[in-house]
Amino acid sequence: MSSGLSQFLLDLVNGVIGAFVGFFLAVLLQKQTEKKDAKKKIQLVLTSITDELKEISEDLKHFLEKGAIVSGEIYVPNWEAVFESGIIVELIDYDMKIYSLVIETYNYIRRINDERNRAPRDMIMEYMNTVIKNTDIVSEYSEQFRRK
Repeated sequence: MSSGLSQFLLDLVNGVIGAFVGFFLAVLLQKQTEKKDAKKKIQLVLTSITDELKEISEDLKHFLEKGAIVSGEIYVPNWEAVFESGIIVELIDYDMKIYSLVIETYNYIRRINDERNRAPRDMIMEYMNTVIKNTDIVSEYSEQFRRK
């Protein structure tokens, strides 16, 4: 009878340990999946923003080569979607510096849009150059992030 009891206790302990290990592995796998999903989401956001900034940067370069400033509004639909959805905040978890640079770059674009008709020409050109410079940095970061 005592061998039956000890076998029962052994089976019970093995069952509890097996259940605990199974639960722990399931939680661990879920965390890894969530982390991969979050990284994919950030990668999509960075790609979207980077592509938009590259197009804007190329346009600004053409204006500057001609010695001109932007005459019309710069449209930023990708930024508006990312900003309004709040997903841009998730970039903070990956790199606060690049988050700040993206925010700064789009703020300069907003300034160009708001002030292009009333601010001094040199100031608008400086804003345009800052957008171009920042775009290069964001683009490089985005490429490095993709490789990780």
